[in-house]
Amino acid sequence: MLLQAGLPAPQGRGFQGDIDVAEVQDYAESLGFPVCLKPNSWAKGRGVYPRLENSGALAEALETLVGDLGCDDLVVEQHIRGDALRLFVAGEQVIAATLAEPANVVGDGRSTIAQLIEAKGQARRANPHLRNHSLAVNADTERVLATAGLATTSVPPEGVTVQLREAANLAQGGDSWDVTDVLPQAIRDVAVNAVRATPGLTHAGVDLLVEDHTRPDAPVFINELNPSAGLGGHVYPGNGISRDVPAAIIDHHFPGTEQLKGASSWYFPLNQVNRLLVSRVAAAVELPPMPAPVVPTWLVLRVQVPAASRIRLRSSLLGKLNRSEAHGQVGLVEGDHFDVALAGDEPAVHAASRIVRREAQALKGTAKVASRARFPAAVGVRMA
Repeated sequence: MLLQAGLPAPQGRGFQGDIDVAEVQDYAESLGFPVCLKPNSWAKGRGVYPRLENSGALAEALETLVGDLGCDDLVVEQHIRGDALRLFVAGEQVIAATLAEPANVVGDGRSTIAQLIEAKGQARRANPHLRNHSLAVNADTERVLATAGLATTSVPPEGVTVQLREAANLAQGGDSWDVTDVLPQAIRDVAVNAVRATPGLTHAGVDLLVEDHTRPDAPVFINELNPSAGLGGHVYPGNGISRDVPAAIIDHHFPGTEQLKGASSWYFPLNQVNRLLVSRVAAAVELPPMPAPVVPTWLVLRVQVPAASRIRLRSSLLGKLNRSEAHGQVGLVEGDHFDVALAGDEPAVHAASRIVRREAQALKGTAKVASRARFPAAVGVRMA
């Protein structure tokens, strides 16, 4: 569809079922090396070989992908040089743009590559999104290092960047940079046109390969469209400004609405509701009004822990409290603390507060009562 719409995309072909390796080799030869080989339905860069220089390298990759991993649906494409960009498009506008770089470390003249990886991993753990994508040494790392004549015990000179992966993939330890404000309009237009060319698609993450993302005349290729793209890289980039993509999606699909004054996050079992829709058991799900507490209780806890653990604890509490029976929200970090507001039946609030105190104490911190007064809360949106 992209090529038929006159948009720039790599030439390629899919192979499914009982894959004939010789047929794949013949097609790659017709494309011309280097080529890219990747599974068609896997995720997070698993099994992707971004640059295979010759038929021997392709044969080895196919042996791993098809012979060892049992892949039965793959794509062979032209290899395209350039920066890896993820643009999020909603309502024919680019809401956010993130530049991805392959996993790497920068030498300091003293530390081994293994030590540099560990130090960078600690820094990534402070980022709510990157903390889930560790920078780990594996066979790919060792292969890339060996190609450069290095090993994890090598000590790179100060200021020298050492590549650890070939693919610019955050899930494999890559870095992310927000470039929304500096991206030329010509590159934005390619992403918007890609979404426009796909029937039924009105918002998506669009992956582009661009020789130089700062030049409006730079060659651009569309690598992939992601209808259910992850948003963490835009909301929590490794470097640069956070972009509120979720708000843009809601504004696109529910135009003319605004959040109620004093509204806060009141949780319900989204996964259970979503399961009904995805399985097509139901076309719509109506949620009942939030039940009135039998013994209504309000509690605000002020959480203080060492700075190195603050963001990690907040992220952990968001997950744990979302599974509790209490309602409420986990506030943003303000200075040396953040607040947790809890409301609901007395037993549920007390159980949730015990979770908060236990998690804070485990990190050598405290969670003290800041208020027991009823606090204002509203749910949902209204027409502006």
